[in-house]
Amino acid sequence: MTAEIIEIDPKPVMPALSVEDALQRHQVLADYVHQLLREGIDYGQIPGCSKPTLLKPGAEKLIRLFGLTLQFDLISSHVEWQQGLFAYHYRCQLSRRGLGIAAGDGCCNSRERKFLRQIQEGKQTVFDLQNTICKMAQKRAMLAATLVATSGSEFFAQDLEEHASAKQPKRKQRQRSANDT
Repeated sequence: MTAEIIEIDPKPVMPALSVEDALQRHQVLADYVHQLLREGIDYGQIPGCSKPTLLKPGAEKLIRLFGLTLQFDLISSHVEWQQGLFAYHYRCQLSRRGLGIAAGDGCCNSRERKFLRQIQEGKQTVFDLQNTICKMAQKRAMLAATLVATSGSEFFAQDLEEHASAKQPKRKQRQRSANDT
């Protein structure tokens, strides 16, 4: 093994954009969001939440606006046919001209409440939902990467699950007494 000396640039890390360029980029994004994205199609407003939720069509439009390409990588999957368990973890990488810009991870599994409800109500079997579960993990990864790459978190939350958990009343924790062990 040989030791290699690496010279470190003593200059401080400088911004990649000038203030003027950053302001222009922000204004382009704000104008695009307010003038071209449509509520109910590209984003959804959840009552009681301050920010709307970015939906898949809106993420796809933002990806095109910034000239990004996407690639999905399956990080892990867990399939137990006998147990009806399907779990997927994807990473979406966004790049521009071969340079990585952002990545986001997304997971989904057949034990999530919304899928269990469909199964219990007899609307679907877990096997009918396997592809949906796989695609949902990809969509979550894409939304996460899009928000990072475009600085879209100022305008949008990632998904409905964020809002659903925020809307649910917090459970009061029972005070532990000396008799609890």
